[in-house]
Amino acid sequence: MEIKYKNYYFIKSITATDYNSNCYIIWNRSSKHAVIIDPNDFFNIYHIVKQNGLSIDYIFVTHEHYDHIAGLCDVQQELGGKAIASEKCKQEMVRAQERLNKTYRLYMHFIKKEVKDSDIPKYKEGKIDISYFDRLNLEWEGLSFHIQETIGHSKGSSSILMDKTYIFSGDAVLKEKPIITNYLGGNREDYKNSTISYYQQLNKNLMVLPGHGEMFELKEIDFL
Repeated sequence: MEIKYKNYYFIKSITATDYNSNCYIIWNRSSKHAVIIDPNDFFNIYHIVKQNGLSIDYIFVTHEHYDHIAGLCDVQQELGGKAIASEKCKQEMVRAQERLNKTYRLYMHFIKKEVKDSDIPKYKEGKIDISYFDRLNLEWEGLSFHIQETIGHSKGSSSILMDKTYIFSGDAVLKEKPIITNYLGGNREDYKNSTISYYQQLNKNLMVLPGHGEMFELKEIDFL
């Protein structure tokens, strides 16, 4: 998927990993500077970056679950860019492999795919360069990013509002899947008090680019 925005910026999703997670790359067509959101698959990201001659400035991480950070380490080492995540996400990322060991076989069973212990991916730990508490505002290449903690799905979840036009929700808001809050650091009360209360304040015409599935308008979601 590609979106032309203001005649200068593109948003491209990369659906990869066994969990079908989304990664997004945004770049300035003139300067070729780019940011990555949720680096899930290094090889696909590398291909797009090199094909378009991009220079990576920042890597945003919406939350600490493996399917959204699987390619972080390799992206940083091979392509550069400063990784940004909440302080809670940074702290929780050290448990990514432990959680993957617990969930991978269960998920594969759910999608009726047989696996062996040797099939479980090995997480290469990435480095968070910039962390924040609660929220962070960032100006980049003429775009404004408001990054807000929206916890509940996980302890370190955040949503990224870009130019008050698009919001990258990670797994905080999805259209086609129920939000899991009772596993891997999730909490239903936190989700109600943090995520739902935040999204209810936003413009309902915002376009949501989720961590899984297709883009949709915020007004298509009923938070009640």
